[in-house]
Amino acid sequence: MKIGIIYKLTILAKYKFYGQRPFYVGQHWGMEDFNSYFGGGTIWNDFLNVVKKDYPLHWKKFVRREILYQGACDQRALDFLEQYYIKREMAHYTEEKGGCNVLRGTANAFGAGSPMKDENCKRKQAESLKKYYDEYGHPCLGKRATPELRKRLSEAHRGKKLSPETVEKIRKANAGKKRTPEFCELMREMWRKRKEAGYVPKNRGRKVPREIVEKRAAGVRKYYAEHASSFLGKHHTEATRLKISEANKGKKLPPFSAETKLKMSQSAKKAWAIRKQQNNYNASFELSCNGH
Repeated sequence: MKIGIIYKLTILAKYKFYGQRPFYVGQHWGMEDFNSYFGGGTIWNDFLNVVKKDYPLHWKKFVRREILYQGACDQRALDFLEQYYIKREMAHYTEEKGGCNVLRGTANAFGAGSPMKDENCKRKQAESLKKYYDEYGHPCLGKRATPELRKRLSEAHRGKKLSPETVEKIRKANAGKKRTPEFCELMREMWRKRKEAGYVPKNRGRKVPREIVEKRAAGVRKYYAEHASSFLGKHHTEATRLKISEANKGKKLPPFSAETKLKMSQSAKKAWAIRKQQNNYNASFELSCNGH
């Protein structure tokens, strides 16, 4: 049977939580990596990150480590012990004794496995965190990620694709949702300010590689081959045509590049050649008919 540990970590630096030193009670398996483990609670890590920032080289010296229980047991027994010591030490943050535990009991829901698999445990944790952030504010509120962090996040997610299950969950979550007029007005105002500030989208003027264009076109063709276009066989009403005309009135097309102009010219010449050939065919057909 494995050796289970119930520990208590306390920050000894100048920081206070409800006028007390912040501390955290949790569970761990084995002594092999225990001395390098510093807890995993959300509120606790908020304080621990501040200590790391203020004392980057010596932050470990400001964390006191205590073992409240150590012995051979199974997961269920260790879960009960963790709940007991959280209650005994008054470690839940609502006790206002400096405790940083989000849940009053174990995150494993008494042997049920990860809290992410237990809906009741997820709900309790979400409610506790919401209450905490309502009182103290989120640690990231009002902060902006540094360019270095943005670059690291971008590189970490580069090449990753959402699974079909995740895509379906997102689709269901957003199904039927409509943007409110207030949200639309907010977005318009945001883009207006960006435009006034001289903001230029990073993709503007960038040439899309030919293989990507062909890939997108193939995807569109495949879709319409499997699903008929929703507008197929339909026509705009006079009212819609009038709206489109009014919306585009006075607008000027952006200047075309020499390459685009050449493509447009070649396309127009090809269309006129086809039309001329068709007209010649029709004329010859009429003459042959009249000759008979």
